[in-house]
Amino acid sequence: MSTSVHPFNPLHPVSREDDAQVKYHLIKYNSTEYSHQVFTELPPVLTPIDNNYKLWIHVEGIHHTDVIQLCEFYGIHSLLIEDILSSDQRPKMDDAEGVLFFLLYSLKLSDTYQHIRKSQITIAMTRNYIISFEEKKAVSSFQNLFLKLENKAHKSRIKDIDYLLYNLLDHIVDHYYVPLEKMGEVLENIEGEIMGRTNQKSLAKVNLFRKEILLMKKHVLPIKEIINTILRSDNKYISEKTKKYFKDILDHVAQAGDTLDNYRDVMMSLQELYINKLNMRLNEVMKVMAIVTCLMAPATVISGIFGMNFERIPGLNHAYGFYITISLMLIIPIIMLFIFKKRNWF
Repeated sequence: MSTSVHPFNPLHPVSREDDAQVKYHLIKYNSTEYSHQVFTELPPVLTPIDNNYKLWIHVEGIHHTDVIQLCEFYGIHSLLIEDILSSDQRPKMDDAEGVLFFLLYSLKLSDTYQHIRKSQITIAMTRNYIISFEEKKAVSSFQNLFLKLENKAHKSRIKDIDYLLYNLLDHIVDHYYVPLEKMGEVLENIEGEIMGRTNQKSLAKVNLFRKEILLMKKHVLPIKEIINTILRSDNKYISEKTKKYFKDILDHVAQAGDTLDNYRDVMMSLQELYINKLNMRLNEVMKVMAIVTCLMAPATVISGIFGMNFERIPGLNHAYGFYITISLMLIIPIIMLFIFKKRNWF
């Protein structure tokens, strides 16, 4: 199936590198039949559209030449090809010459629980097919969805291709809850550290984790706008019957956004708690130093008086003058210490 599209300029700069190995899933199905073939080369995937089957081509990994060839074969606009090959874009939905296009991200918390790992997923849909691309490092694989499609009782087998689109978007959004749960656990650990022994590492974790929360919000919240666009639009590929399912995705995105807002508030509270504990500890140190200074003041005054360079100083030739002076230096601070304690100054 060859369709004329605006030519894609291969000289246009892209930041994504080719993956060493790419896997192509060719899935054809209807209410009674299901076929799932996996290839490591593109040519077997380039098959004509058969209206008796729904077609889903899922590509694991990105290879520039193959992406261009695949998209041009199925009539995907050159601007959408550019989006597929580019990286670090904002999640979005687009409609270019009859192709409905989605760009989203799968998210995962790193093994060290300190960074969010993101991987771009792009989906192109028409009435007859869906073509999806995911980076090789993608964290929300569609293996579970493959298994669901094998089941004849699954709704996707009897519904239109737009229901498969719903399943793809729902699968991506549902995987956001995995890092969200882990982030909650990390927040509890950070809170325990701050409540215990506060140090600079605790503050560094708070600041780092707050940045990761903002990064996750940057990739999650735009999906709400995407789903609302689907619900408001009159796109011919998405039926009114299927739109009710997209409302479920909208609820999940809203819940994820609320959770991230709560995490952000917790991070702000932890930062304030850290600063308050630091100030309290500094106040304790200053109080101890002030008390020590006060207790040393009488000894300093007495030694200063008797250390003056005069010929006649009272008690200078007294037999017990030294011991009396030392006793005064000890007794006066002890009395002061008793007074401070009685007034609850420490």
